[in-house]
Amino acid sequence: MKALAGYHPAVLFFYFAAVLLTAMFVRHPVLLAESFVGAILLFAALESRKQFFSQLLFSVLLALAVTLTNPLFSHNGVTPLFFINGNPVTLEAVFYGAAIGCMTASVLLWCRCFQILFTGDKLMYLIGRPLPRVSLVFSLTLRFVPLFLQKRREISQAQKAMGLFGSGSISERAHSLFRTCSALFDWSLSYAMETAAAMKARGYGLAHRTNFHLYVWRRSDSIFLIFSGMTALFVAISFARGELRYAYYPAAQRFWEQPPLLAGAAFLLLVFLPSFLEIKESLKWKYYVSKI
Repeated sequence: MKALAGYHPAVLFFYFAAVLLTAMFVRHPVLLAESFVGAILLFAALESRKQFFSQLLFSVLLALAVTLTNPLFSHNGVTPLFFINGNPVTLEAVFYGAAIGCMTASVLLWCRCFQILFTGDKLMYLIGRPLPRVSLVFSLTLRFVPLFLQKRREISQAQKAMGLFGSGSISERAHSLFRTCSALFDWSLSYAMETAAAMKARGYGLAHRTNFHLYVWRRSDSIFLIFSGMTALFVAISFARGELRYAYYPAAQRFWEQPPLLAGAAFLLLVFLPSFLEIKESLKWKYYVSKI
């Protein structure tokens, strides 16, 4: 059981929106490093070991690729390391590429964590009341795509079993593909008509409709929302006041001389909060299992 999965969808959406906006728009290396480490810890707590190492390897390789390619296209900076075809590879360009690579990798990891925790039913719950038509189209699309792919496989297998699926010349394969698309088109029209009739029979579109959901606002949701909101607000105020500005060019600033202590501490608490909750839930579960 994932600890964060039990929180209200609105709380989870606000939290990930605050973290992602900060990770995408704040370029200070301290906050970028905190975002990257926090994303790694949360993804490790949510995913299996195999998936974690696979995604971590991809993220690290992506960050390294951005770090190494940025100095090849950007030659700004006052500290040249070496020259390639007369073009300088500067320390500032390497540092800026590392920051952008770290930002990109952390955003991908946060999005992956969001995908794990924020399921389709939670998204439908959030947009169902304010945008009922959009939520209906979205849910029907999510359902129709896998059905469409499954039906395509069934039609292709049936044609192969009947010996109608050509595998010789290009014209035979094109003719077989046309038969498959024609059958899929007929099925999609009939499926849409059946869905519309079923929805009409169940009273969709009538006034005073009710919505069923299992999400209840609890005290823990309020505490989580207040804590994440206060830390995110502190980071936003620091960003608006210019305390998180950082210049990579022409010479990179020494961030350790004037580090953003308060904003860095607030963002550190924000990104490490879900990992702490997941670790706490895991330890509690192991303790209860040991008592059985």
